[in-house]
Amino acid sequence: MSRALLCEEEAHEYVGGMPDRTFKTLFGDHAIRLGKRNYYRPRDLDEVVTGLVYGVQPEAGK
Repeated sequence: MSRALLCEEEAHEYVGGMPDRTFKTLFGDHAIRLGKRNYYRPRDLDEVVTGLVYGVQPEAGK
């Protein structure tokens, strides 16, 4: 993907369209708030998805 930031709707599609509540639980810490909208970096989304696949738990405070 060539875009640096994805809006919330695009981020949902990027990770496979999971339910809104699950998305916010898993990816909420990676949101970049600009104005009234949340944006996400594709590499942050990839990192979380990879962690889900391999069972990696994030370190505290990250």
